[in-house]
Amino acid sequence: MRAKSFTLIEILLASTIFAMVIATSMASFLMVKNSNYRSDDLRTAQGCARQLRDFVSAFARSASPKGDRLEGIKINGGNYSLVPLTENTSSSVTDFVGFAVHSDENNFNIIYKKQLSDGSYTFETSASPVAINSTGIYSFQSSDRAVITSVCSAFTDSDTEGYFSDYSFATPFKVYFEKHSPDYTSNNQSDKIAVVNFRDVVYRSLDKDGVTLSQKYSIDKKSFGNVDLTVTSSARPLW
Repeated sequence: MRAKSFTLIEILLASTIFAMVIATSMASFLMVKNSNYRSDDLRTAQGCARQLRDFVSAFARSASPKGDRLEGIKINGGNYSLVPLTENTSSSVTDFVGFAVHSDENNFNIIYKKQLSDGSYTFETSASPVAINSTGIYSFQSSDRAVITSVCSAFTDSDTEGYFSDYSFATPFKVYFEKHSPDYTSNNQSDKIAVVNFRDVVYRSLDKDGVTLSQKYSIDKKSFGNVDLTVTSSARPLW
């Protein structure tokens, strides 16, 4: 008796079905893998955003209640200078690359946005108080330390594709004075409150395998973290 065997048509049909099952399984696997990567990138970026938000908030609140020890930072070539705050009026508020908080009459600490040698951006703060000098011009120090982890970078004004047209990534800080509501229980109704408004976007720029991720990639994957923060130097209400 001749043994039964599969016909060519049956073999081709079985192979086709098997290939379809494999293709579907691979597609599902890749979809889950990409989703996990995106979730991990988003979680990392949002973690950096929280880290940055908490640091800036605590740093701004370390100023005196009247905010009279807080100044903006302007870039001057490779150096920077401090700019006294002005009252917020109908005119536009000055944008700053960072701001300084005076620890006493002779020293201050800073936080600022910095471009690294690889072209990416981060935020750094002074590792130790900076002494006030007579020229008013200061140099950024190599000892300044990063505020966010090295796997994250901050956005630049390029490659935003119009998604962030109302952001100023080169100068993300607005620092100014506001009046507060009069305290009718005291004679002093002219105090002012320092306000720090900080808006920026951070993204994961280095994955767990050491692969560099671009700003555009984070926009395409919607895997970035927003920072939109307003901090005052006092708990008193503004006008």
